[in-house]
Amino acid sequence: ERWNCCVFCKIAHGKDPDTDLLYKDDNYVAFRSIKPAASHHYLVVPKNHIKDAVGLKPHHIPMLEQMEYIGKEVLSQLGGDLNSSRLGYHWPPFISVPHLHLHVISPECELSSRSHILFKPGTRWFRTTNQVISKLNTRSLVSTL
Repeated sequence: ERWNCCVFCKIAHGKDPDTDLLYKDDNYVAFRSIKPAASHHYLVVPKNHIKDAVGLKPHHIPMLEQMEYIGKEVLSQLGGDLNSSRLGYHWPPFISVPHLHLHVISPECELSSRSHILFKPGTRWFRTTNQVISKLNTRSLVSTL
């Protein structure tokens, strides 16, 4: 069983009593980061194990869009500021847990200097959903040529 080796699979399948799920449906869960970079720092995780964003294909785009939607909903419901937020994915080798997860962080003004760098969109190590989707669309276009 996958949750024996992956902490996020364990959480996603309700096998970790120490983690409160802020959101759950048949495909995704959201919960608080154990290393928050700001007062609102949540993770949105697909229940299906996907190692990281590098292995994504164009058919994963709706999943990424849904994860972003869930992240924004959770942030709004818990009083976070969407206008002062960072949402994105770390890129290997800069990932701490090898299970795809969307960081949802707010407000940006609470980020330390280190966190501003760690969660800086457009870097080699952190990309927004739109940046990942753009990369997937480019890859799809190239593969059809």
